[in-house]
Amino acid sequence: MRFFGLILLIGLQAGLAMAQGASVEASFREFEGKTFEVVGPNCFGTALRLSGFQTTFRGVDGGEFQAFVKLACRKVQNPEPGDIGIFEMRGFAMAHAYIYLSPELGIDKPGVDYLGKTPIAVKPLASIIYRNLASPECRRYSKDISECSSDHYYVRCAGLPESQSQRLQDHDRKVLALENLMASLLEVAVFAPEQAAAVVEMSERLAELREDLRGPLVSEISGDMRSYLTARIASLEKQIEYFKIKVAASLR
Repeated sequence: MRFFGLILLIGLQAGLAMAQGASVEASFREFEGKTFEVVGPNCFGTALRLSGFQTTFRGVDGGEFQAFVKLACRKVQNPEPGDIGIFEMRGFAMAHAYIYLSPELGIDKPGVDYLGKTPIAVKPLASIIYRNLASPECRRYSKDISECSSDHYYVRCAGLPESQSQRLQDHDRKVLALENLMASLLEVAVFAPEQAAAVVEMSERLAELREDLRGPLVSEISGDMRSYLTARIASLEKQIEYFKIKVAASLR
């Protein structure tokens, strides 16, 4: 009897896990096929936005993403739906990130749209791994692709550590306000004068954020947090540069 009870319990747990996985997958499906009108959104920004750690899809440089992972995440051997999969070039940098949905599926956005729009898409997990684990050259010329392939692992994130620093909280609110301004512009196909004015405002807000990191705030935060905030500024600056390119193209 105990045996059959154990089998029933295992079956119920497996069924619950499958239902939870299906629910997580469905929550990500609403973003499938989404594209952007401005260059910038990339795999790192998409992974953070889909997992709830960022409010917009704005571009996130590798330095910011790596600093975030160091502060907010831990490696896991057995991924669960919603965990972040990472490909890291050995001795170099993180190269790609995606959201793990199941042993069969993941969701990601490749590239930053330099050569055309690349939509967010649910894909076979095997396809994501094959495309990002090793370059075509590695697969073609190496006798052992493990010698030239990237490291592939999963992290589970809990968010950035809470801070008691009022200055840091104020700084984060300024970043959120800037990101909210970016969010709507990422969806605009042709910039009019009002969008151009918004981009000028972004530059002014960014200057204020940069000034924060030259003031007393730096004495109230750890070195890892300082690295993250500095890298975040760099990502925001690059996204603003993409907006400026859009302004120039729209107002010719």
